[in-house]
Formats: sequence, structure tokens, C-alpha cells
Amino acid sequence: AMQDEFGRAKNTKNNYKGYYDRGIRILKDIVAERRSQEKNSPGSLTDGIDTNLLAKAFTGKPNNHS
Repeated sequence: AMQDEFGRAKNTKNNYKGYYDRGIRILKDIVAERRSQEKNSPGSLTDGIDTNLLAKAFTGKPNNHS
């Protein structure tokens, strides 16, 4: 069947999963870069973004960065 029962088509689900997985990888890279920058130059991040909160954007409850 083109759709799972009462759901989206399999290809659509696969595409969404791919977008999500790539988003997670990008987020991990950004968080690692921010943590490295903060470690090497404390106080250098002045954008007001909480890196620890950002790291949890795709896990658990939605937050400001979800």
C-alpha cells in the first residue's frame, strides 16, 4: 500500500527521518564548535544562546531552540 495505515507514505517518512538525522548531526557539530570556542576563549560567546540548552533542542521537551 502507498501509505502505512493512517500515516504518511513510506518515502515521506524516510525523507523526514533523513532531514531529522542531518539536523541532529549539524546541531552536534555546532554545539561542539561552540563548546570548543568557549573552552579556548571563555566569555567569547556573546550571542545569548545557552549552548547546553541548544544541545537539547531535539531531545525531550521542546525548548527555546527546538
